[in-house]
Amino acid sequence: MVYYAPCHQREQKIGTPYLDLLALIPGLRLESLEETDCCGMGGNFGFKTHFHEKSLAIGKPLMLKIRQHAPQAIITDCLSCRLQFNHALPYPVFHPMEILARAYRNAERGGNIS
Repeated sequence: MVYYAPCHQREQKIGTPYLDLLALIPGLRLESLEETDCCGMGGNFGFKTHFHEKSLAIGKPLMLKIRQHAPQAIITDCLSCRLQFNHALPYPVFHPMEILARAYRNAERGGNIS
């Protein structure tokens, strides 16, 4: 799986609190993507007709990096990024809380995150 910290989180200097939590899940293989790329969505601007193609062009470098990883899934804190990833990539996209919930559920059953 790959983790993507959204632009607004980086600009607000929030750090990556979910990445720290996810790292505590036994057996979870997670790679953090570079914190310099943008998905291009820009809130809801990527849905606007006049910005849609530009949105995809802005996000292309990040999409290419994700494709190179060929992840089982993408994890991101941002719902706008999630929409863009769902639109542009063939991988499932999850919020970190969904992964944490899955890990807890599987731990109760004695399994792993998969």
